[in-house]
Amino acid sequence: MKFSTFAAAAALALAPTTSAWRIYLYNWKDGNADGGYITNSGPGGTGERCHGTGDMNNKISSIRWYSKNSETNPTSQCDVTFYNSLGCQDRLAGPYTLNFLADASVWDADNKITSYKTRCWAI
Repeated sequence: MKFSTFAAAAALALAPTTSAWRIYLYNWKDGNADGGYITNSGPGGTGERCHGTGDMNNKISSIRWYSKNSETNPTSQCDVTFYNSLGCQDRLAGPYTLNFLADASVWDADNKITSYKTRCWAI
């Protein structure tokens, strides 16, 4: 297999799905999946929704966020906001609209995130 074919296959495997948004919540810094992580995605459209962090409650150290359903021809965009309590209360950081990979410590939120809210709109 040629390297270019392998690189293209790897890029497709790592790209967000057709969902409007996708999030990865990592237990370790720098998006390191070895410490455990959870992922979630949503259909977009319009509106907002609060999400819990399940087994990662108060254990999140880094986050990877994809905000659109397509990089080339997006039809919806979403932002994400992080909270220090269940039910999206006590805002810690956000809203953030652009794609990112960040350590939660940049928002003084390391091991504090317990829920997050996604808000989507048509573009």
